[in-house]
Amino acid sequence: MNVNLRIKKSMQGIIKSKILILVGVLLLSLNSFNASAHAVQVGYVILPNGFIRVYIEHWHGPLSTAQLVGNGMSISTTYGTTTVTQNQNPTGAFNGYAWNNLPGAGTNITILATSRYSNQYNNWAYYDFAPAACNVPVNITLLGGLTVVLTESESQIWPQTISGTFVDHSAPTITPSNTSTTVACGVSGANVNFSATAVDNCTPNPAVTFSVPPGSFFPVGTTPVTAYSSDANGNSGQLTFNVTVSVVDIIPPVISCPANISVGTDPGSCSAIVNYALPAYSDNCGIATIQQIAGLPGGASFPKGSTTNTFRVTDGSGNSATCSFVVTVADHEAPTARCQNAFAVIDANGNAGITVADINNGSYDNCGAVTVSITSGQTSYSCVDAGKTFPVTILVTDASGNSSSCTAQVTVTDPNSVCNHPPVAVCKA
Repeated sequence: MNVNLRIKKSMQGIIKSKILILVGVLLLSLNSFNASAHAVQVGYVILPNGFIRVYIEHWHGPLSTAQLVGNGMSISTTYGTTTVTQNQNPTGAFNGYAWNNLPGAGTNITILATSRYSNQYNNWAYYDFAPAACNVPVNITLLGGLTVVLTESESQIWPQTISGTFVDHSAPTITPSNTSTTVACGVSGANVNFSATAVDNCTPNPAVTFSVPPGSFFPVGTTPVTAYSSDANGNSGQLTFNVTVSVVDIIPPVISCPANISVGTDPGSCSAIVNYALPAYSDNCGIATIQQIAGLPGGASFPKGSTTNTFRVTDGSGNSATCSFVVTVADHEAPTARCQNAFAVIDANGNAGITVADINNGSYDNCGAVTVSITSGQTSYSCVDAGKTFPVTILVTDASGNSSSCTAQVTVTDPNSVCNHPPVAVCKA
């Protein structure tokens, strides 16, 4: 009996120890859950565009918007009579901001709930809720965090409800259009039918007025115009924009070249120095430049033949025009014919002859090669001509058809006395 009692008491002690251990583990788990819960402060502000922005401080360290995905809240929104409850990811994150310096809020923030951990971490998740229509009541209830990131650190954080009716404090937004036009050169301005539209949060199609009426005459250049618009809630806005009248030149300049020029080569040369005036030109806008893009300038030496001279005139808007004329240099100068006297020597057969080369003494032309031919006179001789002199004329012609001639004296000689020996008859034996 005593042994069994001791065993029972021992077993009871073991069981009690296990229960204490389990309780300790449970308490440790609960404490760990509370230690890992991170929402420590919540506030909100109404943005100028009517959106409601809710700021939630947490102690989970700096988190990006992407890191907040899946770490949102359960939120109930009521617009008018329609209520929707759903899990939503934060709109974004602000890290490193004190509670009174948050973007979009500053000192205008309304703090809904704090904890003993508030203002220690300065890392925030935020939600932007679109405004309702004008005068429609809005209720936004933050029910609680879905993960440890936005779960309340202490029990008084969630739920929180923001209630109100959207009031329009924003002026209409003005957008101008058709504010520019173009005119040709010489035109001082134009009537410009500009316009503008206004968009407002509450007032549909608010009216727009102008400091200068649409359709008015505007001079070349820019003229400021101010547009005004007010909504039904008394919010007024204005926008100053420029009406621009620009000069657009699409008309090319006018250019006129000199007439074609024909001259002869300068004496002793195969070219000619030709002077001419630059083409005349003008432009409707009065500003243009001229450039020679082919040929030779006036005063240059133009070679024999035809040279096309092309000029281009360009105005300040890039419009251009061209003209061309031809300078033709012709060779009218005859070649120089030079002759030399020659001897025709009787050969062993009693004959003699001459060629052009024998009497041409370097005939030449100002433009290069020439052709030389014998046009008159005897060029073949025999013993009967020995001792006689014959005139022989050559004709020198250049590539342009100009020609000249000269005459040489050809003397037939028989230095070997071939012509003084009678023929020898040879008889057959």
